[in-house]
Amino acid sequence: MEKFCTNCGEPLKSHYKVCPNCGQAVNNAYQSNKTPRTSTQASKPQEGEGSYQLQYQKKYSTQASKAQEGEGDTFGWGILGFFFPLVGFILFLVWQTEKPLTAKSAGTGALIGLIAQSVFGTFFITSI
Repeated sequence: MEKFCTNCGEPLKSHYKVCPNCGQAVNNAYQSNKTPRTSTQASKPQEGEGSYQLQYQKKYSTQASKAQEGEGDTFGWGILGFFFPLVGFILFLVWQTEKPLTAKSAGTGALIGLIAQSVFGTFFITSI
């Protein structure tokens, strides 16, 4: 008796704990009454189907590709944040979700700039 994944319809071997196609946990009960999908249907889960693992991969792989698009020169934003820490912090807050690499660079530059201004300001005040 052959068993099929209840999520995507992929044929499964009896010892499988997880479907190799969609990552869905396999029930120990045989699902012989479910007819397998065609090869084109099995390779593409339907809308709303799929395991948490697939949804996670789709979500974060598209976020990673979007994060790399249009980021360009992040070093320049770090320099701007260094010389103008308030602007750097504002850019960090605004771009945190849209451009995470640029936001991190501007925020890091702002933090380093703020620390440098504090150290040099304290040094010059005490030397007068």
